[in-house]
Amino acid sequence: MFDDVRMFARFAGGLRGFLEQKLTLEDCRRKLEESLRRREESFLLLVERGIFGNFRNPYRSLLEWAGIALEDLRSLVRKEGIEGSLEKLFDAG
Repeated sequence: MFDDVRMFARFAGGLRGFLEQKLTLEDCRRKLEESLRRREESFLLLVERGIFGNFRNPYRSLLEWAGIALEDLRSLVRKEGIEGSLEKLFDAG
């Protein structure tokens, strides 16, 4: 629960600056391109922190039950990409 409060406080603290920031079309394109370049890395970081770093996360239990560790998922994403990995996980149950 403390982590949730801390995360919300961090989000709320940066919201005003984010909303006041004016971006040009070129800025938006650059940000989008960077996000797409880092997509797999961002996904894996989200999985590491949000699933494997949270003992209460139900997906953690499902992945552990299936015998899938974080490193297994990293390898799968590098080999199959995000969509391919999610399809394989879905097909595996």
